[in-house]
Amino acid sequence: MSDSLGFEKPHWCRVLEPDTTYMQRRHIIFWLYMLIFCPQFLSAQTKSGKKSALVVAFDTTNKPIRFGVGYLEKALQKSGQSVKTMLLVSDAKGAAITIRIVPSRTELSIREEGYRLSYQHTNLLVTATDSVGTMYGVMDAAEQIGMGKTWRTLTTKIANPHLTVRALKVNLPWSSYRSGPAMELHTDVCRDLNYWQRFLDQMAGNRFNVLSLWNVHPFSYMVKPTNFPAANSFSAQEMADWKRFWTALFRMAKERGIAPYIVNWNIAVSPDFAKHYGVKERNDTSAIVLSATRVKSLRRLLTNILI
Repeated sequence: MSDSLGFEKPHWCRVLEPDTTYMQRRHIIFWLYMLIFCPQFLSAQTKSGKKSALVVAFDTTNKPIRFGVGYLEKALQKSGQSVKTMLLVSDAKGAAITIRIVPSRTELSIREEGYRLSYQHTNLLVTATDSVGTMYGVMDAAEQIGMGKTWRTLTTKIANPHLTVRALKVNLPWSSYRSGPAMELHTDVCRDLNYWQRFLDQMAGNRFNVLSLWNVHPFSYMVKPTNFPAANSFSAQEMADWKRFWTALFRMAKERGIAPYIVNWNIAVSPDFAKHYGVKERNDTSAIVLSATRVKSLRRLLTNILI
């Protein structure tokens, strides 16, 4: 046998060269043998390379719980664990994580918006007596996983809120209690639903449950009363845009276990109302203002239009 330059190779060099054909033949024979006589070995090798999806069972129609499960899915996926969700049934067979609302009479240690994290055998259980508490329990599990724990090693606990009302106050820039550039600067931001989605996400993450929205007379930005059509000068399209805004904002809040509160000044009407009906914007106790700001009338209008 000669090298590329034509020189004869010594015997000791020739015998060290591998016989590639022989090696390939042995490799094929080995894997054929394993395929025929040890298929379970090959199956185990295939499965070991890929984690099976973790099954999470919950009431998929419950929006606050769905919001919390979204947090949990992100935390698990970030840790390298794929997730599969399923509708909770009585036995939750096949679920590694079960999220459940139970009657308060059966869980006296869990108060409103509280929850329990526990294990039954090897399964993680998130238990609460209401939707918001369940959401908080799922978010607690997600936060622990985000800090390096696995779903199998979470700190078990019973957690109850110390305060039943945990609120944030927002002064809205329209119909604000004072005027000027500082109040007008954020008008576009406060009409942006993407801003409110991020804001409400942070509220839920920090366990706030009330969003209070403050301005002098918010109702002219919500409804156009049939008995006082000049209460605002918005066109039909502008009123439709306002309706979409408020409806979406209140819906997103509800989905995160947050109650929106509208706080207005009494007694006050819109500038358009005051101009058209000849009254003062503030502290006018005339019959027409009392009629326009009657609580029952406003409640009926808001219920029919916004809900």
